[in-house]
Amino acid sequence: MLASLNIEDTPLRYAPPRGPAINFTVTYNQKESEQPQTFTYSNLGPKWTFNWLSYVTDDPNNASATAMVYVPGGGGETYSGFDSGSQSYLPDPQSHAVLVRTAPTAYEKRFPDGSKQVFTLGDGATSYPRKIFMTQMIDPAGNAVTIGYDSSFRVTTITDSLGLVTTVSYELPDDPLKITKVTEPFSQGRSATFAYANGQLTTITDEIGIQSQFHYATGTDFIDSLTTPYGATTFSTGEFGNDKWIEMTDPLGGKERVEYRDNAPGISASEAVAPAGMTNSGLDVANTFYWDKKAMQMYPPVNGVYDYTKARITHWAKNSEGSGSGIAASEKALLENRVWYAYVGQSDTNHIGPSANPSQVARIVGDGTTQSSLYEYNSIGKITKATDPNGRVMSYVYDSNNIDLLEMRQTTGTANELVRKFTYNSQHEPLTDTDAAGQATTDFYNTYGQILTRTNAKNEVTTFGYGDGTAGHPIGYLTSITSPPFNNVSAVTTFTYDSANRVRTVTDSDGYTVTTDYDNLDRPVTITYPDGTNQQFQYTQDFGQGL
Repeated sequence: MLASLNIEDTPLRYAPPRGPAINFTVTYNQKESEQPQTFTYSNLGPKWTFNWLSYVTDDPNNASATAMVYVPGGGGETYSGFDSGSQSYLPDPQSHAVLVRTAPTAYEKRFPDGSKQVFTLGDGATSYPRKIFMTQMIDPAGNAVTIGYDSSFRVTTITDSLGLVTTVSYELPDDPLKITKVTEPFSQGRSATFAYANGQLTTITDEIGIQSQFHYATGTDFIDSLTTPYGATTFSTGEFGNDKWIEMTDPLGGKERVEYRDNAPGISASEAVAPAGMTNSGLDVANTFYWDKKAMQMYPPVNGVYDYTKARITHWAKNSEGSGSGIAASEKALLENRVWYAYVGQSDTNHIGPSANPSQVARIVGDGTTQSSLYEYNSIGKITKATDPNGRVMSYVYDSNNIDLLEMRQTTGTANELVRKFTYNSQHEPLTDTDAAGQATTDFYNTYGQILTRTNAKNEVTTFGYGDGTAGHPIGYLTSITSPPFNNVSAVTTFTYDSANRVRTVTDSDGYTVTTDYDNLDRPVTITYPDGTNQQFQYTQDFGQGL
């Protein structure tokens, strides 16, 4: 909803074979409002955050008070409606996550896919606001990333599900809470570095040395330019009352603009016709306008005034007190009819209900009729019923945990047909997948949720093997695939890995081996074949100059 500058960069990353990926992602939010004036924990300067920083803010003297979760990437989710029986709050209307108090100084944020974030490190406060920092991310199979802190509440280590440790460094004696370096656990020692001036992040250097440099408007925390090897991208912003805008110019001169404005010129309060049940009024307020580069080129401002009818328009539903919600009530693309959204529990479609999942999506089509799709959901936001514009119904049945999909059924007229059905293990992974003809595929997994065998409907078994920690076979990485036997012989494909746990060799069932070497961005630079020939790859950076 906000016309706000958001910048995201991932200067260091890798993905283990199980558990959450270890990406170090930093985010700048121009309108970030949940940061303190003075940091007392790890930080990258004002308006910046990173994806391993999250905490719960609560009141230790009022167990039923609302709690706020500062989320990875910035911003906050407010949780209310605490239930002392379940020790949980009402689900967030957009993420559908549930915040659960597991101890007087510990919480879990549980997601609809079965994953969760764990908060166990309190800052010791005895009154509001108390912070309890995130210490683990756990995937649906139970594989955890553990976040380590020092006594100053600085994130110092990120340990993946295999026990490999990414380190976070702080090297500024005069500003000891600023992150200056993040280093991966492999022998290459790849790292990302962060430089500052006057407490503001000014330079990010990624794992191959590419720099992103930031300049701030004088006396503010607003980034007015971003310079990379591709050139300089500039940003400008402004606001008047509730109206606000931001404009971007790329290195080649292309422009984009986002503006939040009430009562914009040329925007009517209603449409000529609207789907039944939709509130066809108030469409001239609570709007965000987006002009892409093509629209900015075709419809430049006249005497400084933009043509709002040529923008993509998002009309926002309001909260009960009249403020914007961030939940779309309708959207209108250029030269297209408006798409309308309704939500369960609304007083009217210009005000939010308890969920951000639309119960109806509708529009008027060219012949004047209404095209409408209907949806129903369970308590954690998963679709239980979907009706398309032709009246065909798909139904979805879930386990009592509301997470695992057990059945998919299609209803057309009076016919209600089973399309697929599933069974699951405790890690939310399918054990059996049975199609409409009753043919089943059966999977078995190890304790980490990695597939060990897959048996098809003909009782043919494919087997998967994983590394044991010996040279070239790191623990947890796929090292072999064995096909079902043909004439009593199985085809076996094997894999080995380099010191950064990248696939080094692939050997097929005939014994032919292909070897791959990589650069520090994990791009192949040489592929060597069994006959000794090879392919070599060179990467040039086309910085907009047609090189």
